[in-house]
Amino acid sequence: MAEQPSATVPGDEEFGAAFAPYIVAAGEVVNAWNKLQKQLSLVFVAVTGMPKDMATAIWHSVRSDAAQRDMLKAAITETELDKWTGRLSSAKEDLEMLLKVANKLSETRNDAIHAPVALAVDNGKLVPFPVYFHGNPRAKNLKDKDIVAEFQRLRNGAFTLREFAEKTETSLNHASYPWPDRPPLLEPPPKKTQTSNPARQARKEQRRLPP
Repeated sequence: MAEQPSATVPGDEEFGAAFAPYIVAAGEVVNAWNKLQKQLSLVFVAVTGMPKDMATAIWHSVRSDAAQRDMLKAAITETELDKWTGRLSSAKEDLEMLLKVANKLSETRNDAIHAPVALAVDNGKLVPFPVYFHGNPRAKNLKDKDIVAEFQRLRNGAFTLREFAEKTETSLNHASYPWPDRPPLLEPPPKKTQTSNPARQARKEQRRLPP
């Protein structure tokens, strides 16, 4: 009987190389998101008009990122309407959209931070995959996704939001600085056109026929 080749267990170096793209992508998400959240704190300072030390102390007294963004939204909502005129006529809507998109992206950010990840063999290669089969909801959200590519898109989205937030802070603080244009990420998706339904159209035509 021919001797069967023994299975080889990957070594630490191979495991490390396979995990590296995930570790880098997750780390970049953390860094990009922390910078975005820091910039939103400065927008909070600019919107409220409070002394910086007081405003940032209030901001950091809340330990949840989501609750901090809720504070900024409340500050925007309760700001006198005459502030959002002239040069800042679109500022209120743009800032609210900034927070709406940030809240949406935060779901993927939470997946990136809280989903357990292991290695699996795919087409003979070790690849990172979310450990979803023990019921972790964050891991389930990443099931069947390229998690490295997903995290890279999130990193890029957080960078875009931070860059826009920086420009809005500058414009709020300096009357000579124009209000920035929205990046494409903040534009609402185009409305879906209703596709024609032949059966429904036929019923409508039939109802129009005289008795």
